[in-house]
Amino acid sequence: MPHRPLPEFLLNDSELFAIAKPPGLHSVMQSQSDNLSVAALLLEAHPALEAAAPKAGDAGLVNRLDYDTSGILLGAWNRGTWERLSTLLKSGGITKSYHVILEGRLASTQRISGWIGSPYRRGSKVRVYSAVPPKSVRALPAASEVNPVCYDQKSDCTLVLVDCAVARRHQVRAHCAALGHPLLGDVLYGSARQLIEPAPAGESRGFFLHAGSASFFHPITQERVRLEAPLPDWIVSRFKL
Repeated sequence: MPHRPLPEFLLNDSELFAIAKPPGLHSVMQSQSDNLSVAALLLEAHPALEAAAPKAGDAGLVNRLDYDTSGILLGAWNRGTWERLSTLLKSGGITKSYHVILEGRLASTQRISGWIGSPYRRGSKVRVYSAVPPKSVRALPAASEVNPVCYDQKSDCTLVLVDCAVARRHQVRAHCAALGHPLLGDVLYGSARQLIEPAPAGESRGFFLHAGSASFFHPITQERVRLEAPLPDWIVSRFKL
């Protein structure tokens, strides 16, 4: 059985929920014996979530965050709402922003678009294509706007805010690397340096990527929903925010 407490709910109504995922925790179970994931913790506390999504092990979650990534995970308590929320997510109806620490100094806002994909079905990383790649690559259109927030001269890194309507797998990581500024500590996408963070025990990570905000119209009530997952204290202190 899971030995970690269920992460904090940012939203919890009769139809939807949002979880503040910490770093160092999978979103969904990686295998049937894996019980250290947000989905496993949700199913332990709310067994009925097994029927909320087409895949029982997803526990009603409609999006994923990487193991090292923190922030907002969205889910639904029932199948009908899950389908509506999933459609909203895929169509770009959920506006999302991510805080990221990049190598080097990003002096101005950068926009990048094209296609993201991989020629390998189980590839560990994705590539960014400026032109439509062959169908064998299984690429999808993706666009990001990368806005510098604060530069830390001492460690030569920049805290940025990345906006993207539809976040593909590894989109933020791949797009920042394509701009010549990989996430600090993200070895998979070319970082040659290490992220140094005074994080609480059990929350250290390889790189900093935080899904900090989401905005959308509630698929049932049609009311505007705005969610915020606050930045960690060590980020606020390090960049003097």
